[in-house]
Amino acid sequence: MDSTILAEYDALRGRYDAFRKYRESLLPQLITADKIQHHKIESRLKSRQSLEEKLGRPGKSYSQLADITDICGTRVITYFAADVDAIATILEREFVIDAAHSIDRRRDADPNRFGYASLHYVISLSNGRAKLTECVSWRGYKAEVQVRTIIQHAWAEIEHDLGFKSPTAVPREIKRRFARLSALLELADDEFAGLNKDLSGYTERVSVELTKPTPDVEINGPSVSELLKSDPLVQECEQAIATRSGRAIHPSEEKVFSQLASELHFVGIKTVEELHRTLHTNKERIITTAVDRLSTGEGAVGSGITLLYTCYAVLAKKGDISEFVRFFESHQFGPPDEFQTFAAEIIKSFQTTAS
Repeated sequence: MDSTILAEYDALRGRYDAFRKYRESLLPQLITADKIQHHKIESRLKSRQSLEEKLGRPGKSYSQLADITDICGTRVITYFAADVDAIATILEREFVIDAAHSIDRRRDADPNRFGYASLHYVISLSNGRAKLTECVSWRGYKAEVQVRTIIQHAWAEIEHDLGFKSPTAVPREIKRRFARLSALLELADDEFAGLNKDLSGYTERVSVELTKPTPDVEINGPSVSELLKSDPLVQECEQAIATRSGRAIHPSEEKVFSQLASELHFVGIKTVEELHRTLHTNKERIITTAVDRLSTGEGAVGSGITLLYTCYAVLAKKGDISEFVRFFESHQFGPPDEFQTFAAEIIKSFQTTAS
């Protein structure tokens, strides 16, 4: 019987591998559509040697290849524990779950077990998806999908590579230390989840605070993000720059918000109230200078251009080229050999708009 299953594997290997690639392509789309961030999605096809070893294990008996549910597997690695549950919801919505062969080791594992647990689902295509032309050949195929956090993943990799997975694999004193470390990592996982929740709450509070006449808000990545979304003064400047330069402004990537916060801190603007004062004093100069420099180019500009030119306005007022150069160096602007020339141009532009 084993030889028959191996022969079936040889015949269907390419089809199983195509099923693996399909899931590896589909899952990121489904996860992104639900606005869930994830670290990585990886997949593998069981090798013939691995299958042969599985078939030879005591107590294992299979009548056909379809009885083996892990011929191809996919692993989804999330940042936070809550995202594991969110991705489980997607899998349950988009696929048929084989409950008999699926297991949530986060709940079912021995609490004293060495190592970390994760969610294991055995899935197959839903009737609707299996009718699609590109999916017909995988009707009835099963695959394993494993979902775990990045810390759980790191733990599992260490367990596997160092051979610590079995409780009898290491001496008692080392096993005790390993168990303590396991508890620390579990606590770290919970703390990261808590920090993420607190950060979401902070963003909501900032959004409310920005509606006040004198918002008491620190300049940081999340507050810059909210400023660009909802602050009337910043939006007025952004719109004026876009309209007068003929350049569309598109949303910036999240990493840009922290960069802009760092730039504002460099020039001494550390609160939203300080930013508002600087903008009110220099608004027309900032807009005019930005328009003059942007109108000669083409294409869209990232949101936050107002905040960048606010930094330029503060530096230009000092008129110190070396300070400008330090600003460029600190924030990795362009080729270093052009820093002094660029700084002189910016200072001259602001002096021209002021006159």
